[in-house]
Amino acid sequence: MAEWKKVVVSGSTVSQLVNDSNFLAEGDSGVILSGSFNGTFAGNGASLTNVAASSVEYANVANKPALVSGSTQVVARDVTDFSEDVQDVVGAAIVGGTNITATYNDVAGTITIDADLTGDITSVVAGAGLTTPDGSTGDVTLNVVGGDGITANADELEVTVDGASIELSAADGTGAVRVKDSGIVAAKIAAGAVIGAKIAADAVDGSKIADGSIASEHLDALAVDTAAIDTAAVTSAKIADGAVATAKIADLAVTTGKLAAGAVTGAKIGADAVDGSKIADASIAAEHLAAGAIVEASIGAGAITNTKIGAGAVSTAKIADDAVTADKLADTAVTSGSYGSTTEIPTFTVDGQGRLTAASTVAIATSFGLAGDSGTDTINGGETLTFAGGAGLDAVVSDNNVAISVSSGAGFVSASAFSSPNQGTMRSTLNGVNADVDLGLNAVDDVTFGGLTVNGNSVITGNLTVSGDMTYLNTTNTAITDKFILLNSGSADPDEGGFIIDEGNGVGHGFIFDAGDGRFGVNQSVDSKTALTANSEAYVALVVDQNNAAHDIADAEYAQRGNMKLDSSDEIYIYV
Repeated sequence: MAEWKKVVVSGSTVSQLVNDSNFLAEGDSGVILSGSFNGTFAGNGASLTNVAASSVEYANVANKPALVSGSTQVVARDVTDFSEDVQDVVGAAIVGGTNITATYNDVAGTITIDADLTGDITSVVAGAGLTTPDGSTGDVTLNVVGGDGITANADELEVTVDGASIELSAADGTGAVRVKDSGIVAAKIAAGAVIGAKIAADAVDGSKIADGSIASEHLDALAVDTAAIDTAAVTSAKIADGAVATAKIADLAVTTGKLAAGAVTGAKIGADAVDGSKIADASIAAEHLAAGAIVEASIGAGAITNTKIGAGAVSTAKIADDAVTADKLADTAVTSGSYGSTTEIPTFTVDGQGRLTAASTVAIATSFGLAGDSGTDTINGGETLTFAGGAGLDAVVSDNNVAISVSSGAGFVSASAFSSPNQGTMRSTLNGVNADVDLGLNAVDDVTFGGLTVNGNSVITGNLTVSGDMTYLNTTNTAITDKFILLNSGSADPDEGGFIIDEGNGVGHGFIFDAGDGRFGVNQSVDSKTALTANSEAYVALVVDQNNAAHDIADAEYAQRGNMKLDSSDEIYIYV
């Protein structure tokens, strides 16, 4: 199973392996130290230095590392007196302490540890009510000190009662000590000592309660019932404002005599309570009617006569669509009929209300004037207007259009020139006369080109969108202000991506991320022009540092083969 395993680097000491799992691997016949270190061996192997970790073994183990150059493999069991020397070292290292002895048997190869359990007590401290011990060796005696009413005898403690507060339960002096009846006076009871649990049921009667001592906070909810209220004890002063609710008033208890003048306000009258029988004849005057109170259902058929309609009351909004017919319109001074002909056009006069107040005709003019840089003429009806070309110009009439063009071979007009007074405008100057043409290339225009080559520096102040298969940047150096670059955002295979170093014809080493592997890697040959996918040929090892607060050494994302981590003790681990 893959896990994090510590790496012991050059210069480490053997102590780093002590009690460290996964670094002392047990073989068939002994233990192998895995790692590297320099040092000397105690005993007969003291002269062996610069030997590889696997070069000294307790027994031969398969798959051991090769020896370092110049070292010789030595099997520990073949070293003369190796075991004896180890035993001697261990025997000398273990010594006895106070009342403890350690005996090393060189012949048997054993160590015996004995403890002397017969030592004397060195210190005994008397507690409260006890006398100081009478010695520190052998048996130690502690005596009870007598006090007020207590006498310490050889085999008992004698208690003398005072006869006022306490007594013995047996008259012969052998009983238990107890409190006498009425022996506890008020002075003996601490403030607050008598709690609820100490008071017997019904023990507090009327004689125990002082006059006026029961306040409102002492009464439980609903504690005052009907039986507790004296006759006529509830006076008007005892009843709070608003305390008499509807449920407290008997049916028909409120008579006319109980109502004060004006007491029945609008809020006191129920919905629909005032019907026709309650309203006196002719009692509803105009001021009693609310705005909009007279609805259609309240007006009788034919009740609205001419005299009931006020002057100007029928506005446009009151007239239904198409309700005003021709019979309802008064005649105007315009004679009915058709106006206008092939030689006359009609004329009309319309008033502010859109009505025709006059109608007539006007004869159509059959000639018009014509003027040029020099000369004038009148074109009468029936005559033909002819456009004639001048020197170097041709005039062509077709489909109600006149086209004037430079005659073939005539050349350009003398003193012609073209210029651009501002971006997107072309100016033609012919015989000193300027004519500007908008080319649609102004700064605010959207322009589409089939291809574009820009010489010199260019600045794009908005966003640049490039749509196509490839984007080429043939620059010596590229500076990008954005600190994070998004790749693979529009790819059909969004789980792979990376950088490719061009080593010729767009092919080279690639630094890629493969979501299937869940890690970064490299591929030595990726074609940037055609590759849609690429696999890692080798992984990139990552380092997780526990001393960096942003690093999480427990994150499974980084538990990948070959990754390394550094813990807070500067120990190095590799995941394998």
